[in-house]
Order: sequence, then C-alpha cells, then structure tokens
Amino acid sequence: MLLLASAGEFRDENGVMPKPGLLQRMARVYGQLGYDAGLLFEAEKSALEAVQAAVPLGFIAPRAPDTALARVGDRTVGLIFLPDTYGKTPPSALMTQVVETAASLSGKVDLVIGLSSWGIDAEQLLIGRADGAFHILIGGGSGRGLVGMPMAFGKTLWVRPYSDGKGVGRIDAFSWPEPGKADVWINSSLRFDVLPLRDDLPDDPAVAALLAGS
Repeated sequence: MLLLASAGEFRDENGVMPKPGLLQRMARVYGQLGYDAGLLFEAEKSALEAVQAAVPLGFIAPRAPDTALARVGDRTVGLIFLPDTYGKTPPSALMTQVVETAASLSGKVDLVIGLSSWGIDAEQLLIGRADGAFHILIGGGSGRGLVGMPMAFGKTLWVRPYSDGKGVGRIDAFSWPEPGKADVWINSSLRFDVLPLRDDLPDDPAVAALLAGS
C-alpha cells in the first residue's frame, strides 16, 4: 500500500494557512500518519519552516520536477513531484521537462504516479502531452475534485482532491500494468472511490489530543 498526499494539506482552498500553533500540531499529526510521500505548495513549506515545524518525512516542495522510488512488495513505483507554479499556467518548457521525466521512468519502474498542484486546466493539458507516460496523476490546486477519470484514451487515471479535505481518495489495483497495455489495466484492474470524512465519524483519540495541544 502507498499513502500519498497531494498539495494543499496544510492550507485551505483559498491559500490561507492555519495559525502557527495549529500548523505545528498538524505537522506532528502528519508525521505520525505514515504517509509515504506528499507534495507541498512552496508557501506550505515556508510556513512550516517559519514556525519551526518538522516537515513530515517524504513531503517535498520541489523547485523542478523531482522523483522518488517506492517499493510495494517486489514492485517499484516511480513518483514524480511537479513544482509549484504559484497559480500560473506552467510554461511549455516545464511541461516538456515533466513529460520527459515521466517517460524516462516508464521503462524502469512498474508504475508511474505524478503528484501535481497545477490546477485542473494545466493538468488536463499535461495529460494530453504525456500520452500515457503517467499511469496515475494525482492532481491538486484550483478546480473541481475528481473521483477518477480515465484519460489519454484510457492510459492515465486522473484523480483530484475535493475541497476542505472532506474526502480521502482510494485506488485499489488488482494487478500491475503490462507495458503498452495501461488502458486495459485501468479499465479492468482498478477500482477507485472517495471515502467521505463526515462529521459523524469518531475522532482518533491520539490525533484529537495532538490537534488540541494535549
């Protein structure tokens, strides 16, 4: 299993950061939740550093496309972290760099996952240009949430978070994609859903205590 976080975990959808004390406590909580990796907006990273909160292990705010490898059993997953474009349309040269980075991983790993904060319009353009180099793209930034949408003629699954952190996206894979057959894999071997975080769900006592400052 991989537990991944898209950009915006530490701010609201308008870019407003929590107060320093709460931000410190949130960083502690995320550090204990066992995430494998996460993408940060540059402002989130700066805010965490300003209050001397430890950035959770595996969370980065890259200045250029960055990669990491994760193991799931005997398989290797390639992660690509897209740099923050500060709400602007990413330049063509950056898109090309991201696509080339994804393509370079394709023959070396069993699965390629991208994490983006570019917003829905730029991500749609990226998926078109990447032509299946991403098996899964986890989006972020402006735009609506997506439970899961097969794109690029079924070769890329695109998911996007919903506002205010009120849902956790879950993707179950029952097999690994075969080279050149990602469209078949997505249509036959993936199940994707969003688990709503409703107000009536019971709190985890340890997390609740951390957030309360206990």
